[in-house]
Amino acid sequence: MAIKLNDYKFVATILQQYDSFFSFKGIISEKNFICSSENNNMDIMKLLIEKALNLPIKENKNNNAIAFRTSFGTKNFSSSSSSFPSSSSSSSSSHDLHKTYSLNIILTMAIESKNMTLVKYLLETEEYSRYIDVNTANENDEFPIISAFYANSVDLFKYLLEKGANSNTKNKNGASLLSLVIDRFNYNVKYIKYLFDHNVDITAKDASGTYPLIKAIYKDDFDSVLLLIKYGIKHHIDMNITDVNGSTPITLSYKIEHHGIFKFLVNYLDINGKDANGKSILYYTILNGDVETSKYLISHGADLNSIDKDGNSAFDLSLTQCTELVTPLINNKNLLLNRPNVRGETPLISMIKSINPCRNKEKKISYYYLNISFKIASLIERGSDVNYVDKEGNTPLVYAIEKKSLTVVMLLIKHGANINFFIANRNITILMYAIELNRMDIVKYLVKCGANINFKNENDINVLISSSKKGKTKIFEYLVKNNVNDFTSEVIKKVIVDNRLDLLDILIENNMNINLKDEKGNTPLVYAIQHRNLDIIEYLIHHGADCHTINDNDETIDSINYKYYWKYGLKDAYKSIYKLINNFR
Repeated sequence: MAIKLNDYKFVATILQQYDSFFSFKGIISEKNFICSSENNNMDIMKLLIEKALNLPIKENKNNNAIAFRTSFGTKNFSSSSSSFPSSSSSSSSSHDLHKTYSLNIILTMAIESKNMTLVKYLLETEEYSRYIDVNTANENDEFPIISAFYANSVDLFKYLLEKGANSNTKNKNGASLLSLVIDRFNYNVKYIKYLFDHNVDITAKDASGTYPLIKAIYKDDFDSVLLLIKYGIKHHIDMNITDVNGSTPITLSYKIEHHGIFKFLVNYLDINGKDANGKSILYYTILNGDVETSKYLISHGADLNSIDKDGNSAFDLSLTQCTELVTPLINNKNLLLNRPNVRGETPLISMIKSINPCRNKEKKISYYYLNISFKIASLIERGSDVNYVDKEGNTPLVYAIEKKSLTVVMLLIKHGANINFFIANRNITILMYAIELNRMDIVKYLVKCGANINFKNENDINVLISSSKKGKTKIFEYLVKNNVNDFTSEVIKKVIVDNRLDLLDILIENNMNINLKDEKGNTPLVYAIQHRNLDIIEYLIHHGADCHTINDNDETIDSINYKYYWKYGLKDAYKSIYKLINNFR
């Protein structure tokens, strides 16, 4: 009541006459300080402080050993401590320790009641200030600067920093001042600016391992993000950090759709920085099919040629995840057209390999190929190597044939693709590959453009032999008509061995020499007898096969018939052939 009445003499009298009734906590109470503060009566506050400092702190049962947590670590002070000013006697040292502990409690109360006058009095009065360390925690294990923050007093916060409070102080839960400010005061930049004025560490993580910048991004606190980034740049601090999940500030802001912060960070941080998964922001925008943001990133310097840890470039990814971006990428002057990815594919090869009209059922196939052709033409016109050989040993033309796209084949050949390229891993030529895939349209175009139809590989397999396989009759016939001078013994023998009377008929109709001899002097009739193809034997004889021929081993047709039929017990067949031969002699 005396304090409330603002009666100094009354307060002094009560404290003097009823000395034994008061405790330290009884005098130094928030209620008493608030009353004296409201009355702006510093004399009463001083009186309360002086009285309290002469009373024991009952809650502390061991004044000879008190542990103080400082913002720089923990210190233990005892009666022998030299950390505080004291006389040589232990009683004087104990008294100093008592004062330090008591004043620490009083300072905390003054801060919590937002009593700037009292705080200044304590820290600027030499009698008390020499016992107070603003970087020592109070009995609740909190520091004065933390208490000022919790009291939401900007003025006290600033004042304590000016009096030496550590800007990197952490609360008892391990959260730094900067982290607390961002977490509690959205858009209140004063606290942050004051911390910046006192060398705060903007890269200090909280107990959860979260950076202040990451916390500001999560809270969509644009002002704090702006201040942190600009402070980092000014002081040459690397802000290209990652959060606990491995995301960079840019990728994080994009993923949680904080667009304003995202666009700001794109202009100030490394736009090509990779997260813990080895992926840049451009990867995620393409993965999301986000064309506009991808274009925005590209216009701001995103590296089109960067390869992620899976070996994909922006171009590779766009082919499957964001097809609308393919054309802008092709037309971008920064795209390296002949630089392969980890699979050894250039953009041109990747483009061709991506052809899959079945995926575009909602569109007409003709439109799909027109679109693909336009993109491939753009790549070629910009300088793509049409004869680049990838790790598999294939060229773009090989893949165009593999995709059975005559349109792309024509486009590549018109721009200089090698039509006689030898596919080493298949041991065949481009033309033979088209035959293997039974693509008559492509075969015709290759022949028209001058593909070598006389090629023979190391296994003596040539173009005609390739086309003699079942199901390729039309291709075989086309090649025969365009290759009348290449009816070699190997081709004829292959046709007879495979019992392909239909193909033999095509050869005969196109002026095949029915009595052509091989290097051993054997004719087609000999092959037919050796492989016991009765229909073909009869066909050859009826079409003028020479029944009097003798090979280099002096074997006649009769002796060969005997050798392959009679000796094997095929007497009826032997007799039939013998009769047929003699009828045409």
